[in-house]
Amino acid sequence: MTDFDRISEADGGSFLVTTHSATRYVLDLEDRTVTRHRAMGLDVPQLRRDVDEVGLYTLIRCAVGKPMVLLIAVADDPATFTTRTSSEVESIERVGEPDEPLAPGDTELATLEDMIVRARLGLVGLVDRGMAIYGPRKALATPVLKALVARARDAGWFVIRVAPRPGAQAALLEDARRRGAPRGGADEATTGEVEALLLNVASALQREGVALMVAVDSVERVRRDLIDTLILVQQFAALHALPAYVFAAGGPRLPSILAGDEIDRLLDFRIIREAGDPRPSVEA
Repeated sequence: MTDFDRISEADGGSFLVTTHSATRYVLDLEDRTVTRHRAMGLDVPQLRRDVDEVGLYTLIRCAVGKPMVLLIAVADDPATFTTRTSSEVESIERVGEPDEPLAPGDTELATLEDMIVRARLGLVGLVDRGMAIYGPRKALATPVLKALVARARDAGWFVIRVAPRPGAQAALLEDARRRGAPRGGADEATTGEVEALLLNVASALQREGVALMVAVDSVERVRRDLIDTLILVQQFAALHALPAYVFAAGGPRLPSILAGDEIDRLLDFRIIREAGDPRPSVEA
């Protein structure tokens, strides 16, 4: 089973990929770009983004209902390519170390990698959510959040850290304004102004092919009104396909603190277990 319904040759040596949702992309192997064309018969803006090259492969990560991965092999003949499912890709990427156990945070970093590529390709809003990371001890989740923050910054994302201390909202707003949003009285900002400011930043970042990450550590100690505001930001971003993601970390109480209607649509809950624990980070 492949990730896409149909792959066929198009004009000019490129290839036409039709996904399960009838969205079409033209892949040009010569200049390594992907162009989004008509979706279900309707004209949509064409988005051209650089495609990552990984070894002998040109990697295009798409999303249609769930994370999708297409690997195009760049060999002597540029028309030679293969498709892989997500599970096959994992085995390819881990070749040479099949017995090495996953370390805490590995699967979360892999998810972030998919989000980074989708933001670069202009495919935001299809399946991406924020992430809620927790464990039996908060000390397990915090290092994973730090690793995710470091990777996001390395990819060019704009990261705002929220710490459980007085003035956290003012600090958040000041960080957002550093990105070019209008200045104002940080301490006096209303909930609606916080949302608008963060979403304006996300909209600007979208044009650059990157995203906004709001990283919240020690959720248990963060003010309730600020948590509610960030959840609203995540909800609005999802509705309007804006690249703004809340990444929250905490201890075992985190799920109850973030509980709410349809919260699973907004945040991907991940359990960080001790190294060597064979149980998955995502529970069925």
